[in-house]
Amino acid sequence: MTMNGNPKNGATLIDGVLTDSNGKSAMALTQSSPWKHGTSSRMYFSRAAFSSREQLSVAMAHELGHLVFNNNAALFSMSNQVLSKTGLLNNEGHVALQNMTLKMINMNGWNQNLISNQVWKFDFQSRPLPQLESAIQFLIKNRIKFP
Repeated sequence: MTMNGNPKNGATLIDGVLTDSNGKSAMALTQSSPWKHGTSSRMYFSRAAFSSREQLSVAMAHELGHLVFNNNAALFSMSNQVLSKTGLLNNEGHVALQNMTLKMINMNGWNQNLISNQVWKFDFQSRPLPQLESAIQFLIKNRIKFP
């Protein structure tokens, strides 16, 4: 994991948010690449991801969810199914990750306004595929309450 570099073909914006090779902004990015023994992943966290403990917890859980999907061929295939939605909820994987992080935020009683609304858009109508949702439930943790 790093916050000292930019993802391949990405950049850091003035507000501390990262952009990927397509110009989409995010608090953090995971880039996976195959190698002879499996898959290797590199996570990039923006300076903005460190704006609060809550923000960092949500960003880390989200990126770890990508790792779960990326390291299982069946889950990877399901998670990349494109939806008609635009923005961050454009595939099944992001719907599952969004719902997982929303559950974590609610479980901890965190104020949703503390989490960047640029990245974490909450759409209560979205329902993830059950296989994707169950694969990442272990990432929902009751975190230490912060003052």
